Order: sequence, then C-alpha cells, then structure tokens
Amino acid sequence: MLRISIVTACLNAESHIERTLQSVLGQDYPALEYSIKDGGSTDDTLEKIKPFQDKIHSLESKSDGGQYFAIQQGLNESRGEIMGWINADDQYFPGCFSLVSEIFTRFPEVEWIVGVPSFLNADGHITKVSTNSASAFYQPYIKEGFYREHLAGYLQQESMFWRRSLWDRVGGLNLTYKLAADFDLWTRFAETAELVQVVSPFSAFREMPGVQRSSRFRKEYEAEVQEIIKDKKKPPFLWDAIARKGVVWRSLCRLAIWKPTLTIGFNTQRQVWEKISHKRPLSRATFLDMMLEKNLRK
Repeated sequence: MLRISIVTACLNAESHIERTLQSVLGQDYPALEYSIKDGGSTDDTLEKIKPFQDKIHSLESKSDGGQYFAIQQGLNESRGEIMGWINADDQYFPGCFSLVSEIFTRFPEVEWIVGVPSFLNADGHITKVSTNSASAFYQPYIKEGFYREHLAGYLQQESMFWRRSLWDRVGGLNLTYKLAADFDLWTRFAETAELVQVVSPFSAFREMPGVQRSSRFRKEYEAEVQEIIKDKKKPPFLWDAIARKGVVWRSLCRLAIWKPTLTIGFNTQRQVWEKISHKRPLSRATFLDMMLEKNLRK
C-alpha cells in the first residue's frame, strides 16, 4: 500500500471536527499518516480530538500563520507518497484511501486525481452527488484559471490527491494568497500534470453559506483569483460574455463545451479500474439536474 499523508488545519472547529476525524481514521487504512494543525482553538476542538489522538500521527496546537501556512507545514513535514488535505468540516467517504492507493499503484503515470463532486449540509446529510460523473477537467483550461465560478466551476479541493513528486516540483502552496492558494496551486499543477477524474465519490464538501471563509470572504477570495489570473490567457470572449448573464447561461455553456479528458472508471465485466481518453462536457451536472436545481431555487 502507498503511504498517504493527509493534513487538517483547524481553528475553533468543534461543530464538525469529530465527523471529519471519523471519516479519516475510520478508513482503517494501515499506511495513513494523518496530521492535525490547530491554530490555537479556544473552544472544545481539542477535546473533540482527544479520543482519536492515539491514531493521529501528529497533533500541534499553537497560533500560526493561517490555514495555508499550517497545511504547507504539515505536508512538508509528511513522508507519504500520496498527499492531500481536508478541512475540518468536510468528510471522506468509506473506502476512499484504499481506492486512491489502488489507482496510483495501477496507473504509475497518473500524478493527480479528483473524485466525483459531492456535497453535505450543516447536519451532515448528503445533499448532492454529481450525476454527470465523467465531466471534462481540461488541462489547458485549469492552467489558465478557467475553472472558476462563472466559467467551468471551481475544482473541489477535498476530493484531490496527488503524488509528492508533483507537490515538490511546483514548490507547494504560494502563501502570498490567504484565501485562494488552492486555486493557484491547481493552475501550477496543470502546467505539467493532467487532472484525471476517477468515477467515484471520494469525499463531500459541507456547504454552509455565510459561515465558511469561502462564503464570508467571497469578495476577498475573488480579488485573489483575479490577481492569480491577471497574466494568464483570457477565456474566449463569447463564452465569458454569455456565462456572465447568470447561472442558467453559464450552466448551458458548460453543457455545450466538450473537451478531451482522461477518466478512470470501473469496468464491471472485468472487475478492474480502467483509464480512458474521451471527450466530455465541462458540466458536472446533466440538463435534468439543472432543471431540478432551478425549480428548487424558486
């Protein structure tokens, strides 16, 4: 089994940290190296962590330079061949690590993978799993920063895993960015590696509008994204213009734009994971999914 290094950076995360820990340690993956970097929590976060402490490789609690600083430190200190991080309110699905290990072992040429996008609500209920599971993650578009809100949609960090060699090659996170360092990291990963989608949900992002940093500091996040892409290639004018008209228009654009992509899916007849190259739409949802979401928003 490949050693997998996972880091969780947290601060005052008592509400959900326990479920996150259960999702990580409940994998019972023998080659796991799990580190927690707590920024000096003043609530019951550390009390929630205590029952799991004997299974955690490293736990540190002190004031630090922020979320990305803690993640960078944790991953640089780790020794795993495969890396990733999960926030203190997100969760991995059962069997995730063994599957990730199998994929990287079976396909040594693959450096960077992502699972099917999935979402939770504040109560921990699974609210959505992408049904268009084999969407296009087009390397040139990732490199140019087109995977942002109104264009191709943001990439899900909690479902990402990569080889240490890729992390070392790009030098890890750029700590200049306090909110969009992961967005920047994906653009630099894509300069030399293709993101391969595995047709399986690895984890779920917990949506809590108005509570999470990504929601509370939306304008600041977008400002950092604009700084990252300022010297990059501009998206096609027509796509950019139509997508800015609203959710429906940008969703239709994603359905209409098809690009070559690499996908790893399970062949049920042969009972093996196989990699294929094909064209898929940028959209991670079908037209029927979009109609349902539109009606739910009324």
